[in-house]
Amino acid sequence: MPEGDTIHRLARKLAAALVGQATTRVWQRDRGEVAELVSQSIGAVEAVGKHLLVGLGDRYVLHTHLGMPGRVAQMEGAFVPTWETSAIIGVEGTTFVWRNAKTAALVRRDEPAFIRAMQRIGPDLLAPSCDIDDVVTRALARGGSERPIADVLLDQSIAAGIGNVFKSEIMFTCGFDPLQAVGTIDREALARAYELARTMLQCSVRDGHRDTVGVVTPWRGRANGTRLWVYDRAGERCRVCGGAIFRTGVGEDARVTFQCRTCQAPETGRRRVTA
Repeated sequence: MPEGDTIHRLARKLAAALVGQATTRVWQRDRGEVAELVSQSIGAVEAVGKHLLVGLGDRYVLHTHLGMPGRVAQMEGAFVPTWETSAIIGVEGTTFVWRNAKTAALVRRDEPAFIRAMQRIGPDLLAPSCDIDDVVTRALARGGSERPIADVLLDQSIAAGIGNVFKSEIMFTCGFDPLQAVGTIDREALARAYELARTMLQCSVRDGHRDTVGVVTPWRGRANGTRLWVYDRAGERCRVCGGAIFRTGVGEDARVTFQCRTCQAPETGRRRVTA
């Protein structure tokens, strides 16, 4: 699952290249070439959680969700769509190609289904302001008190932006066992978790790399790069206790999760790392 930081960085890149430009080409996999949207001025490029919205004129939006395999590539010159092409937006001198996107739809801004879809998205943790108390209320209310915290953190209707990487990093940092029922976690601890998520995501967008260790334990003078507590470190040693990092499938869809079973042991309730 892509993280919100990735989509926000992509939105910035696209906005710099597209906003204010006139389209020379619009192609969408279900409609092919869309002649009526050529010569339209491109408005705002926005990231809403993990959704990317590109305004086309006054009435239309290219609404995309990349999903796991989706990518956006910048191409020079003409481009011939292939089986994996989801959408194309061209402006003078350059073309952006969406590939393997989970969603790639041209929709009217006032289309009821589009409006409802946007309303179902929870508060964006990367928005300029985010009501964490509201997010905690949503987390405790949606899905029941027995729902595992691993599922709750990924639920984009509760808060938008957390994907698999930050899910594992947040649970480790807060000392949550992935299967711990959200109803057993007090509001203050949940609030700390979502505040931490917001900080980690913001740092990733700002710095252009993911260093969740540095968010909690600053390391002065380090080289910029990825430095994570547990994600994608199966078999390696925990940075805190020295135990082994495990990879498991957790939650409704058995989403991949990385954890230290010592630092996140439910019977001890240890909080080895604090934000």
